[in-house]
Amino acid sequence: MRRANFYLSLVLSLYVLSSCSKSTEPSSNITPADSTYLIQHSMFEKNGQPFVGNWTFHNAEDGDTALFTNPGRYFDTDVPSGGGTYSFRLHTSDFLNQFNQLTQSFTNLKSGIYNLSVWLKYKYVLDPATFPPSWIAIIKSNGGTSVIAKQNAVDSLTWQQETILDTLTLLPTDTVTVVLSGGAKNGGPSAHGNPLSVDNISFRRLP
Repeated sequence: MRRANFYLSLVLSLYVLSSCSKSTEPSSNITPADSTYLIQHSMFEKNGQPFVGNWTFHNAEDGDTALFTNPGRYFDTDVPSGGGTYSFRLHTSDFLNQFNQLTQSFTNLKSGIYNLSVWLKYKYVLDPATFPPSWIAIIKSNGGTSVIAKQNAVDSLTWQQETILDTLTLLPTDTVTVVLSGGAKNGGPSAHGNPLSVDNISFRRLP
């Protein structure tokens, strides 16, 4: 049975406020309050091999183990300038309101202006009415109440840097989650086969 996407119910109930680089060595998700970078130049490799590190992958289809059995489906050697060896492909889902997503979550953060930066590109540029766009987001949550700053991925066949700025007023118990999401079918024909590639991701609190 296909499971509901990890962040589906959360995202559908959120209020939109606005509107990346992965380190080769993972850092702790519980980050000291005086840190500036939470994610710094995150790239999807370690020792020359595909690697998700601190990212958690939520697949749209329950039982899809291709991340481990067929990594070529998700990891691509097409990378932006300054990237590493591999980028990560978030495939558009063929299931209604179920998404392929990467997430990282943090607690004990200071209030301030947060910047999410992601290098991304599509395989194809298609009609958004038929093929809903992929997106990136910053989510603040606490006790079942959540707020999201979400932005659709730019339509581009070449690598582009996309940025979200979000002002967050935080309690120590608040959780802040970075979400990178592929699109999902909206009732039209099959949407699979137009992955969004992401790489070189950064997330930081501005001084």
